[in-house]
Amino acid sequence: NVSFRTDEVELQRKDQRDYFKAGLDLSVGQLYYSAVNLNREKGLIEYPARPALRTIMPVFYDGSRFAMVILNLDMSVLFEQIQKHKVRDAIKIMLVNEIGDVLLSSEGQLDFAFEYGEPLTFLEAYSIESTSKGVSRATPTQLGLEPIHYLTHRVDLDSHEKNRYINVVATLSSSVVAAELRAMRVEYAVLVLTSLMALGAVFFLVVRFFQNQAALRSATHLHEAIISSSEDAIISADEAGRITSWNHAAEVLFGITAHEALHHNAMDFLPGSLLPDLAADDPGEYGAKLRTRTETDVSTINTGVLRVSASISPILAYDRERLVGYTLILRDVSEQNQLRTELE
Repeated sequence: NVSFRTDEVELQRKDQRDYFKAGLDLSVGQLYYSAVNLNREKGLIEYPARPALRTIMPVFYDGSRFAMVILNLDMSVLFEQIQKHKVRDAIKIMLVNEIGDVLLSSEGQLDFAFEYGEPLTFLEAYSIESTSKGVSRATPTQLGLEPIHYLTHRVDLDSHEKNRYINVVATLSSSVVAAELRAMRVEYAVLVLTSLMALGAVFFLVVRFFQNQAALRSATHLHEAIISSSEDAIISADEAGRITSWNHAAEVLFGITAHEALHHNAMDFLPGSLLPDLAADDPGEYGAKLRTRTETDVSTINTGVLRVSASISPILAYDRERLVGYTLILRDVSEQNQLRTELE
C-alpha cells in the first residue's frame, strides 16, 4: 500500500461532524463506530448519495494525542447486495437504525430522509396495529406505502456500544398475507417470514467482516503513523531491492519525496556497500548478517554528503525461514561526530 499526502488546499474541515467529536473522547486502543449516514464532501451530500460507516482510532505519541485515523467504509456495496438477496419476490428488506431512521427500503422514499431535513422514522411512517409470535402488522400513515407484516432482527455494529445497532426488517405485503390466509396457507406464510431471520445472520456476518477489516486497517494506519512520525529515516525494500516504504524523515534527510523514491531500486539512493544481496546468501545465515549497525556516508540533495548511522534488519516471510526484504533505519550523526572530534 502507498500513502499519499493531500495538498493543504484540498483539505476539508470535519471538526463539526459528530463522528469527529466522538473520536476526541477516545482513549488509547479504543475504536469508535459511527452511525450510518450519507457521505459529505465540503459540507454537501455527495451525488449520487453514498452511505458510509466511519471507524475511528486515536493515535498517541509519547502519551499525547496527535492524530486520529478515520476510515470511511462505503456501505453502498453492502446495501446493493442486500437488495439483490431475495428469499421470495414478495418479501422486501428494510434497514432501520437505532433511533428508527430508515436507511434502506425497497421503495426508497424513506431512505435517509433525516439527511434531507425531512425526519420520518419507521414508527412515524407506519402505525403498529398488532404483534403475534414476533410478526407485527402495520398500517402506513404516508401516501405511497402499503400495509405490511414484518419481522425485525437486531444487528449490533459495535460490541462495546449497545446503543449502536441496525434493525434488519423483513416485510411482506399484507395483501400477500391475506391471499395466503385465503388459501389456507397461514403456516407457510409465517414460515417464510421466519426464514428471513437467516438474513439477519448474513447481515451480521457481513458487518462483522467490515469491523474486522476496519480494525486491521486501523492497526496498519497506526503502524504507518508511528513510522511517519519517527525522526529516523526508515526505508524498506523487497527481495529485489525495490523500495516499498520511505517515511517523512527519509524525505527530509535525502531531499527526495516518497513518491519519487517508491518502487525504485534502493541502489539509486544508497551506497551499494550498505545494501544486502538477498539472493546471494543462505537465508538461515543471512538473517543474522542483516541485523547489523554501521556508519557510512550517503549523498543527499539538500546538504550533500552526510555521515549516517545505519541499522539493517531482515523482513521475514510468515514461515520465518524465508527473507522477503529488509529495513534500513538511518540517523544523521554528522554533527555528533563533529562534536566528538572537537572534544578530542
